[in-house]
Amino acid sequence: MPSGNNELSQRGVYVLRAADLDPDGFQNMVAALPADLWQTAWVWLDGVDGFSFDYWPSIKGQVLWYRAARLPSKRVVEGLLGQVIGGRIFQPQGELRWRVLPSLGPNRIRAVFLGRDELGKTLDPLEPRRELETLKPIRAEYRLWGQQTSNTPGEWIDLRIPHRFRYPTPANASGARIRAFLEVELWQDPSGQTHFVRFCQVIAKVV
Repeated sequence: MPSGNNELSQRGVYVLRAADLDPDGFQNMVAALPADLWQTAWVWLDGVDGFSFDYWPSIKGQVLWYRAARLPSKRVVEGLLGQVIGGRIFQPQGELRWRVLPSLGPNRIRAVFLGRDELGKTLDPLEPRRELETLKPIRAEYRLWGQQTSNTPGEWIDLRIPHRFRYPTPANASGARIRAFLEVELWQDPSGQTHFVRFCQVIAKVV
């Protein structure tokens, strides 16, 4: 369950943009993301046989790629984008997310941006949408699996699975138990129904 229930201010600077793109158009858009505006960001890549949850290193950079029963390996983002079925690049000011939908034909990548207008303006292929006009954003946090201690620096252990998680967030246990959290925005209508969920950042704190 999410914790926190803080309505965001300055909702007028938020925009929603979307379009269906072909693979080349999508790759070109991601390659053109301004490095200064996406300097501190995270990436989630969802593949058929693996996934990545890492800091965003730019399209030419490398991320850790996880597969069942194998140690994580370094993979170049540019090569992965043509293989994954969806993903998210996100930071506190905005999120670009996408999904591969073969039923759409040549323009089979549905891409959506939700966030601050200054970031949205850099994504020229995506067209403005009006769905946010009747919605309001609420901040929430979701606790991620596992906990980090002084005996497991850099890793969050969950004995119930069991599994070792490596979350892209700095943390130094120093004898304390640390949990990792995913901060999100829930865009809700007046009845409280959530229409959009935007990932914001990954944080770690003592609990």
